[in-house]
Parts: sequence; structure tokens; C-alpha cells
Amino acid sequence: MLEVIRDADGIHPIDLHPTCLAAHEIPPEYRDDPEAWVQRLVREIHPTIARAGLAEAVDVFCEEGVFDLEQTRRLLSDADSYGWRIHLHADELTPLGGAELAVELAALSADHLMCVTPEGVAALARSETVSVLLPGTSFFLRSPWAPARALVDANCAVALATDCNPGSSPTESMPMILALATLGMGLEVAEAVTASTLNAAAAIGRADEIGSIEVGKSADLIVLDAPTYQHLVYHFGLNPVRHVVKGGRVVVGDGVRLDAVLTAKPTIFEASKAGCGGGCPVKMLGEPVFYEHLSVALDKSRPNSESLLKKLNEIIDSMYKDGTLVDLSMQFYGTNLIPKL
Repeated sequence: MLEVIRDADGIHPIDLHPTCLAAHEIPPEYRDDPEAWVQRLVREIHPTIARAGLAEAVDVFCEEGVFDLEQTRRLLSDADSYGWRIHLHADELTPLGGAELAVELAALSADHLMCVTPEGVAALARSETVSVLLPGTSFFLRSPWAPARALVDANCAVALATDCNPGSSPTESMPMILALATLGMGLEVAEAVTASTLNAAAAIGRADEIGSIEVGKSADLIVLDAPTYQHLVYHFGLNPVRHVVKGGRVVVGDGVRLDAVLTAKPTIFEASKAGCGGGCPVKMLGEPVFYEHLSVALDKSRPNSESLLKKLNEIIDSMYKDGTLVDLSMQFYGTNLIPKL
């Protein structure tokens, strides 16, 4: 699967960041001797994946009946030597202390957190570890929601993701995730937008490159067919994304992927690390900005798809010069964000 991710990354405009998740389950043949599986992961599987350069991070399902705290520590003990960043499935089904362990190991993220304890929330609030919440899993399994409101109120950096998988969250829809996070978990729409953009970028160690519309960051943008950003939640159950810009190029126009994007990967512009210490997560959530002028320009061009896309390309060209953001006078969804100090 990691080889497939590597190959797909070379032909698709989306940037894929592979994580070694060999420690997600204990195979049936090792159920009577899970320690043997831990040893095989540490001595054979992790080194093989590292030598092949197939992953940039590592993850472990730290949970009762899977890998306990001590086993998780051993499974992650080789991460630094392989240059891997750490993620952790933490406190999903039981309050095992996975959040505290993620902080102890300086993990990029602690994921799920449906059963996180107050002590775990406090530990996350004192750390740079991002709390990645996956409301699609709670919805599909009819499980309790993660305490999103408590995490944000405690000053934790909260991110959102789909957890797209066939067993517990079979959805690719981020608009659906935003709706669940607000209507189910109690986040404000602006908080959910930030959690899905800049804080999500921080959860994979990329907040200095992507996740917000800032000078020096990659031109990764979306244009929504909606009157306000709140419609991401209000008008739920559909995909409001009309156009997608990746690395300064329009790769989806009128909901259709453009074949030209297959010819080369978009360029990631050199990131500016000023003001955020190299991409720290945002903990104080601001109000998304909605620029009206482009909305009017696009609406006027709407009957003619070709002229609309031409106009969009002109706008992108005017915003970015030599890989640097120079103009934000046009309408895109962005966020006013206050970096964690």
C-alpha cells in the first residue's frame, strides 16, 4: 500500500504524505503471541519500510486489545532514527492515557480522542501535539463524540479529518465532517474551518507550507459555490467546491478534474517560517474572510465555463508572482489566524 501511495503521489495533483501504520492491528496468526508481532514490527517491518523510504511518519493504534502503552513506546522508539514523525491513535475506545503518551513522545498528532480524560486534555493543551478529531467515525459507529468544545476551550490545537476507511468511516467528504463537527461536536463554523485547514496542515507538520492563504505559502485554494462560508455547514450533504487550485494551477474546474494536471506535479513554493516558529498549530481561532469581488466576477462568467476558468487563471496569476503571494484583494476563502505564541 505504501508503494501505491508513492506511485499515486507522482501522478495526482494532491500531495500524499505516507505514514507507516503497520501497527494498526494484531494479525490473526499472532493473536496468541502479540509480543512476537511487536518484535517483528520493530526488527523487520519498520526497518524495511525505512530503508525503502516509503514513509515520512509512523502511527500506532494504542488501545486495549491492540497495543498497550509500553508496547506503543517500543514501537515508536525507532522513529527518530528513521526520520519519522509520530502520530498516535489515542483514547478512541477506552481512556488508556494515549493522549498523555502522545505528548510525552512529542507526537505531531493524537487522533480520535473520543475517550480522552481531563488529564489528557490538559496535557494536550500544554503541548504542540495537535488533537485530530474524526467525527465521521463517531457518526458511523454511533459512538460518543470526541469532546471538541472542551479541547478548544482548554486551548488545544484541534484539527478535523475524515478518517476515510471501509470499516468505521467510509466517507471522503470534508464538508460532511465540518457539518458533524459543528452540529454534533459543538464547534463554531469558523473553528471547524480552521481545524480543517491550518490546524490540519500542522497535524502533518506542514503548517509553514500550506493550510492558509499567506505570503510565501503554496497557492492551494478552493472556490466554493456558496454565498458564505457558513454554507459549508448550513447546506450539508453536497459538495460545494466548484474550482480547485493546487500549487498555483487550476486542477479542477466546474467540478471536473483537468487532464493537464497529470503532466507534472505542482510546485510547492518555499515557505515563510516567519511568525510561527516553522509552522506551529493555531490555537486561537479567527473568523474566515470572504472576499466578495471574485464572487461577482465568477458569477458573471458562470454561463460560460471556458471564460470562467480563463478568468480564474488570470486571478491566480495576479495573486502569485514568482511563487510569492502578492495580492489578496480578490475573493477566496481564507482565515485570519493568530499563531500560537
